[in-house]
Amino acid sequence: MRRLSLLLVLSTLALAQGLPLLLLDQPVQGAWEPGDQLALDGSYLDSYVFQGTSSQQLSLELRATVPGLLLVTDLEHKELGRDGDGLETISQVILTLLTDGLYLVTVNAFSPGQGGSYTLTLTTPPPLSSPGP
Repeated sequence: MRRLSLLLVLSTLALAQGLPLLLLDQPVQGAWEPGDQLALDGSYLDSYVFQGTSSQQLSLELRATVPGLLLVTDLEHKELGRDGDGLETISQVILTLLTDGLYLVTVNAFSPGQGGSYTLTLTTPPPLSSPGP
């Protein structure tokens, strides 16, 4: 019941900001297309929010049909992680959160006016393996 209440609160916050909510281990299918928000360079972009807790380790992965950029910020737009070089169709950011709260994820096509589809996934990264004896 408590988890359901938390999910309801998070959904309300995300909707209040007009952004879809990313949930752990629930991939999101999206597309960059006319009518999307535009980045300053004219590329299509989509934004999402997720709830995180202090010291939580997370991995965000963007798999797209065209090269894309993955950006993670706090709600004050302080950059926490970024990946995407304009050549690859898979981008990943692994981070450890410093505070409890909502975080913003922005994904955009690397080239202005270029459309494409993508899958965005939020997961807990596997633990680092320790070297054997």
